[in-house]
Amino acid sequence: MKNTFRLLMLAVVLSFLGLHQLLAQTPSTGQSPASSAPMALSLQQAIDYALQNKSTLQSQRLNEQIASARVNEVKASGLPQINIGAA
Repeated sequence: MKNTFRLLMLAVVLSFLGLHQLLAQTPSTGQSPASSAPMALSLQQAIDYALQNKSTLQSQRLNEQIASARVNEVKASGLPQINIGAA
């Protein structure tokens, strides 16, 4: 649990740094300023954006859902089973 929290915080910080660099870039001369204007975000909005869009976090969330489904499957296999078939 402690390692998961540390990993999550590291991912947030790294994502924020990457987002910060992305937002700090100035548009090139061929682009219109309106289409490449950086988004003005508060710190909390940037963290929320990073958490929602970080692919490794999304895959980790899916892995947790898969693991939870497998646990439920194993629990269900221990429950009484009723089989109805035509004889």
